[in-house]
Amino acid sequence: MSKIMKNILFFVILSALFAGIILISTKSRLGSPEIGELNTLVWTENGPLELSPERARFALLYSLVEDKSFQLSNEVARLATPDLGYKDGHYVSLFAPGTSLAMVPGYLVGKQFGASHLGASLTIGIFAFLNAWLIIHIVASLSARPVAGVISALIFLVGTPAFTYAGVIYQHHLSTFFLLFVIALALGKKKIWKIALSYFLFGTSIIIDYPNAFLILPVILYSTYRFISKSHKNNLTEISFPSVLVASMFTILIPLLIYLALNHLSYGNAFQLSNTVTHIQALDEDGRPSAGRGADERASSDIENLGARKRNALNFFKARHLVTGLYAFSVSPDRGLLVFSPVIVLGFLGFGILLRKNAHFAQTLLAVVVLNILLYAMRSDPWGGWAFGPRYLIPSMSVLALALGVLIAKYNRHLLLLSFVLLTGGYSVIVNASGAISTTANPPQIEVLSLEALSGRQERYSYDRNIEYLKTGKSKSFIYKNYFSALSPWQYYLSVVSTLSAILLILIILNFRKKS
Repeated sequence: MSKIMKNILFFVILSALFAGIILISTKSRLGSPEIGELNTLVWTENGPLELSPERARFALLYSLVEDKSFQLSNEVARLATPDLGYKDGHYVSLFAPGTSLAMVPGYLVGKQFGASHLGASLTIGIFAFLNAWLIIHIVASLSARPVAGVISALIFLVGTPAFTYAGVIYQHHLSTFFLLFVIALALGKKKIWKIALSYFLFGTSIIIDYPNAFLILPVILYSTYRFISKSHKNNLTEISFPSVLVASMFTILIPLLIYLALNHLSYGNAFQLSNTVTHIQALDEDGRPSAGRGADERASSDIENLGARKRNALNFFKARHLVTGLYAFSVSPDRGLLVFSPVIVLGFLGFGILLRKNAHFAQTLLAVVVLNILLYAMRSDPWGGWAFGPRYLIPSMSVLALALGVLIAKYNRHLLLLSFVLLTGGYSVIVNASGAISTTANPPQIEVLSLEALSGRQERYSYDRNIEYLKTGKSKSFIYKNYFSALSPWQYYLSVVSTLSAILLILIILNFRKKS
């Protein structure tokens, strides 16, 4: 078989594998519901729009497509609660609009086939699919071993909470895509078109999620630094910037101008950030605001003043939350990385190899991980509300997957290391497949006592809640409900875990057998 045919076969087989993984995690149902139907339990708590972050983003998507408006009608706003904004007498989105806008084509295509929500959800899956291939490409560039890249891509997709969030309406895979794309552009030969595209992607990523401005910045600075030349004359150091480099930076203005226009359409103010508008948690029967949150809590009788109080976007991040956040992200049973994905933590060992190969590049990747952890650890809610695992760290997990791939490539004949990768990887698959097939609605540990008082029973808050969910015969997986319902959810889960673990084992064996 020719090399070209082998590459085509390699691409087809892996693409089918990644697509299958994404379909496993997709939580949806057939139908193109109107807003009245969307506001029922069939689509919300008991359906695919079970939590407010995805309901709010889908509400904006629905309003854009069906109502041709960035402002939400009363019924659409009701779907978005309790993550709803209020500005100048209008209900608006509390989230950056990029994720909703990215799903518009998928929604429209899905609607043609009677599955608008499914089409929107699969849009997220497309970005998860591209993330897997970007990881393979980057690891191959760093180590010249594609098999190691496939292992790290697979571990990212099924051995981290990225599995659970590959088929639901959250921004994490979109943010990760922009991060990985900019990292990929930073490798190889210096090209002006690469830096121009990087700045464009950097600006676009901010429309997806504001913290991306911090997460991707180290990579942008590294890419820019590569073009700076230094010379020494008469004990002086001269630094020069190519004029074409400066010109290429202006590509960032394109998405930023678009973003300002979107803000004007949404809030009547180009410089109004979505998370600074008044936060509304509930509407009364007449569609009037009935409850706010925190500093914005107001009675409905005070509606004439509602929205007058300004919120500071930086108030979400405070150093006093740091210890709680670091605990939550590291070893806590409800959101700890060591609990949900110990295999990806091995990626930190790979940074030692990267530091010897290219210190500046390795330091850049480490800066991304550290910034991601610190930024969200300083939030008052590092748990991400009701969620599965440390969802805020999914971009960092992709970077750790790159370092893990380099580690596996370097020690491809180290039996003890590969065995440890297999053991921790198998455990991570068991954990994260439970979230992908069941539900994302896991409460943080701090809410359990009050939740138990309401439910009158013991409430679990780690992945054991998902295991319990499956054992009681429940699953929100679209593929399971439509094609594998002859099995119980628990049987389906076991078959998925067995298959994915076997694939991981085969890939590790191939990596071990292939000589450096």
